[in-house]
Amino acid sequence: MQLFSNIEPRVWLTGLFIFLMAYGISTVLIVNKNKQTMRPNQFVSLYMLLKLVRLIVFVAALIVYAVAVKIELKRFMLFAIAMYCVYTVIITIFITMTEKRLKRQ
Repeated sequence: MQLFSNIEPRVWLTGLFIFLMAYGISTVLIVNKNKQTMRPNQFVSLYMLLKLVRLIVFVAALIVYAVAVKIELKRFMLFAIAMYCVYTVIITIFITMTEKRLKRQ
């Protein structure tokens, strides 16, 4: 864990932001690629699976930060969780719009 302890909190937050954006883009691409061949229950299952994987990786990164770095821990955790919540709302809105388009077709 000493490897991670030299990294500043803003670098961790930038890394988490890049992870969330890259994962969001990949989620959009996966959903758009498979939306024509999926039934609605498969669509929801895929979305929930992608959401669970994102949550597990995000929580793992927070735990590594808490154990290894411990610098400004409360501020880092609050900001990271707020960033995750905003990201989740944005992706949920996008997925809901995609699902509505899918139902219309």
